[in-house]
Amino acid sequence: MPPGKKPVARAPLLRRALGGLAAAVAAFGLLVCWLFGPWSPDAAERPALIVALGFPNLGLASYEGLATGLAPESTQGEVLWRAANLAATDLDDRQHAIELLRRLVAEHPAHPRVPEALDMLGTLYERAMDDPLRAGESWAAAAQAAPDAPEAGPRWLRAGEAYTRARQPEHAEAALKAATGFTGVAVDAWLALGDLRIKPDPAGALVAYQAALSAGAKGRRASLAHLGVATALERQDKKDEALQELQGTVAVGDGDDAIRQRIKLLQESDAQ
Repeated sequence: MPPGKKPVARAPLLRRALGGLAAAVAAFGLLVCWLFGPWSPDAAERPALIVALGFPNLGLASYEGLATGLAPESTQGEVLWRAANLAATDLDDRQHAIELLRRLVAEHPAHPRVPEALDMLGTLYERAMDDPLRAGESWAAAAQAAPDAPEAGPRWLRAGEAYTRARQPEHAEAALKAATGFTGVAVDAWLALGDLRIKPDPAGALVAYQAALSAGAKGRRASLAHLGVATALERQDKKDEALQELQGTVAVGDGDDAIRQRIKLLQESDAQ
């Protein structure tokens, strides 16, 4: 070594260089995990690519893996929703779709997909499982989960109709009454209430059919409402009023063949 020169400390420099390299590798690893792991903002999109390549079963497994892994709760709820839709459509496995939707509702009750999940559950129970009671419960829950959504009224109406088919008149009454508060379905809800009440409570049915007319029933719905009014009056032994109701409808040009036929039958009944 030349006189006056100090020895170079290579070991510390090497350690610093290796430490920097390790930090860079770790940072790169974290970046890869962020981009391709369950925390990635695009994590819910990756299974869709697998499905698009023609592997729906593998895509479903990928969705379910994300739903049970370390993904954020928002991602888990979203992938359960997508998995359920995939199971119900591409894979034609409605039962598994129901299981996935129920998981979404149970495990992530505050997730924004919950109202849609409950709505889809109602459709699956009604059409695939022939279970109108659970369908009604699901649609009612969907309406309650998003009371201000545009779909709330139709959901209440479907719930009421399903409860009626399930022979649950009290639940049907409550759901249909809720539906009458939504302009788009009010007429149908009042008509359904009239049909529900016609046997046990003709006077209540009369109120419902008249409300359907007040709500703006037109065309076929108006005809059904007028016929319902006549039936409710008949069941209260008010045949004359029933006939007047129908004749008045014809007089203003709103009567159809069904109303004219009913007038004829009432007149023949009076003649006997």
